[in-house]
Amino acid sequence: MSRLRKLLTCSGYRWSSMLGRGARWVCVAWGVIYPTGCRLPLHEGPVSRSLAASRQLSHRGVNALERGDSRMAEGILAQVVDQCPGDPEARRHHAEALWNVGEQTKAIAELDEALRLAPDDDEMRVAAARMRLAVGDLSGARRQADDAVRLNPNSASAWAARGRVQLRNRQPREALADLHRSLGRAPDDREALLDLAECYRQLNQPQRALLALQHVGDTYAPGDEPQQVLWQQALALGALGRHSDAARTLIAARDRGPASSTLLEHLAAAQHASGQLTEATQTLAQAQQLNPAVALSAPAAPAAPNAPVARAQVADGTVNR
Repeated sequence: MSRLRKLLTCSGYRWSSMLGRGARWVCVAWGVIYPTGCRLPLHEGPVSRSLAASRQLSHRGVNALERGDSRMAEGILAQVVDQCPGDPEARRHHAEALWNVGEQTKAIAELDEALRLAPDDDEMRVAAARMRLAVGDLSGARRQADDAVRLNPNSASAWAARGRVQLRNRQPREALADLHRSLGRAPDDREALLDLAECYRQLNQPQRALLALQHVGDTYAPGDEPQQVLWQQALALGALGRHSDAARTLIAARDRGPASSTLLEHLAAAQHASGQLTEATQTLAQAQQLNPAVALSAPAAPAAPNAPVARAQVADGTVNR
């Protein structure tokens, strides 16, 4: 928390005011599951067989999503939607399953229908913004994120979604304001912290980028930091001229394994910049074994790993290979 406090304070944001608003934090996330089928009637009484069957199907579909069996979940939830076409939650879960099996256009259409049925659901607006951003629909993503913020200005995920859209639109200063609002409500949100670090990288402020990345690392148990987080930290260290520290951090990232040729090229460049010439030559030879196109001349760092991909991998708990 101390690193984030320092980062927000040096950026001109009043920590105390954010803590005041923190009493109204709202817990929101893309993957929250509500196991509902057709909505229950408001009156008391026995449940019909068709409603009971629909609820059972919905539970099965949600359980399949939680297990990661999206193909099975899609088939089951499609049946629920057929039986209960007016249930926005069923459509939302079906949209998630469609997305997970690669049916992006159908997933967006299904979520749009869910929003037609529940236009005031800010979490669904956040999900819609995420989907549209992923397919490159920046204007559609911005509309959904704006609506989410309007519907629930205390939602950390709504502010993060809008900040992410602005970051993708190469507006890092505007994104900063929204991401600070998000982190004031959910200070350990790894994805938002990675977005914040990317803002600072685009603004050529590597020290602040490093602070954000170190806070991401603090959210993991020692030794459990994903390879990608360590890699991004090393790039920030290198931008600060701390090449020996960058090399040590990249070695730790490499040892989380398996290391890509690009990571090894970054390590060789850091070793070369810090005077470790023998080690740099050995690392470059390892990179060439993975990718024959790697030159064995004096190493130069290749382009940084794709930031949106890095954020997605950390958010999903996966590691770049």
